[in-house]
Amino acid sequence: PAAKIIIFTMGSEDVFARRYLKAGVKGFLSKECAADEVATAIQTVLGDRKYLSEKLVNNLTNDKLEKRTDNPFQSLSNRQLEIAMLLIAGKTVSEISDTLNIQNSTVGTHKAHIFEKLQVDNPIDLRELARLYQII
Repeated sequence: PAAKIIIFTMGSEDVFARRYLKAGVKGFLSKECAADEVATAIQTVLGDRKYLSEKLVNNLTNDKLEKRTDNPFQSLSNRQLEIAMLLIAGKTVSEISDTLNIQNSTVGTHKAHIFEKLQVDNPIDLRELARLYQII
């Protein structure tokens, strides 16, 4: 709990930042940010405060005010998102089952729920949706 973690990733702020912040990280940065923003984030977190990019603060504020979730990937549970990311990476149900040490049927059930929530019919459509929402 006392660890001062900053996530530095190409992952979409709209999907991943909220999850990581809820898990207790102190900051979230996109790899597209400027070097001075990285330095600011480090100083902020070392000063025992959370760091959020201006874009993320605006998105969180607007979402809260408008009570919206535009990105359908936000509707996935953590496990569903984990499996969706593996499907997007081209992994098969068996490979995901081995990687996560869960039953094939469990992966299949999650896959069905993911496809239903995201309204896609196959992994290709899932990958395209991920590109559209800048998940990959």
